[in-house]
Amino acid sequence: MSTGKARGIVIAVFVTIILGWLAFGQGGRLLKSHPANNKSALNVHQAAKTGVYSGWKTDRLIDERLSYRYPSNWVRTSGVQLNSPGSKVSGDSVTLTSPSNLMVTMQTGASTALNMNNVLASVPLSSMGSQVYLSFFNALTSSTGLAQGACLQTGLNSGVAYPASAYASKSGSGVGYNVICISYPEDESGKVMQNTISAFQADPFYPQALNIIKSLAYN
Repeated sequence: MSTGKARGIVIAVFVTIILGWLAFGQGGRLLKSHPANNKSALNVHQAAKTGVYSGWKTDRLIDERLSYRYPSNWVRTSGVQLNSPGSKVSGDSVTLTSPSNLMVTMQTGASTALNMNNVLASVPLSSMGSQVYLSFFNALTSSTGLAQGACLQTGLNSGVAYPASAYASKSGSGVGYNVICISYPEDESGKVMQNTISAFQADPFYPQALNIIKSLAYN
């Protein structure tokens, strides 16, 4: 073998080694970094998802078998079920009040419900394992553009049903509804406070109210 040919073989082998090192050395380290990056992204996503409810309390609507979460600085009180006094019914009644007096009220197994006429606007969201709508309404009139509050509905329009109760129900027919609403307390004269939709949404505790409703889950 000539000296020139031998040198050519040595150079070719050397180049092959260098290319192999680049492909499987540095390239291998870059490829190995991808799963780590994906894992980090997943951890960030999970932290963001669970971080919404970090430090929140967990409670349960016994008759409807719904669990929910709420911030520790909200006040929980039990109310009167919406069915007729003295009727034999099953149902829950809970009110959660924020420091700004924005309230989330939860009535289950209700046989009578608030008048949901004059729906002004609706916000789609997931709650109780299904797609529902948080509808701002004014039972008195729609001409002012002011809302008395917002309640969950199964559709977008006025008169659409509230989500049906899965377990809590009124006596006799077995039909009951979950009336889940956001509102403010009545004023000193007993009138329901009315606000623009933007005023409701500008309340600093409105996002927490939405997350309370989203946390409702059957278990």
